[in-house]
Amino acid sequence: MVYKLSPSGSGWTETILYNFQGLNDGQNPVGGLIFDQAGNLYGTTFDGGINGGGTVYELSPSGGGWTFATIYSFTGGYGGPYNKLTLAKGIL
Repeated sequence: MVYKLSPSGSGWTETILYNFQGLNDGQNPVGGLIFDQAGNLYGTTFDGGINGGGTVYELSPSGGGWTFATIYSFTGGYGGPYNKLTLAKGIL
């Protein structure tokens, strides 16, 4: 699950941005997220995806919500990427 926490009174409010289905979208997101200059979020999942080895995904702001897209599916079984991505200048 990808979520955001917003201050609310004396506590916090959780908003779910995306809840993984464990299918082609991947499962077990474990690395941190990164933002690009357009406000898109990028992250990875540890397993799942089309090829079973985890995914790289993008969440884009859209009409007050977020749109999910799988960018890449790694090959293999359980044990894909386990850390956050790095955004290289000029790539995105």
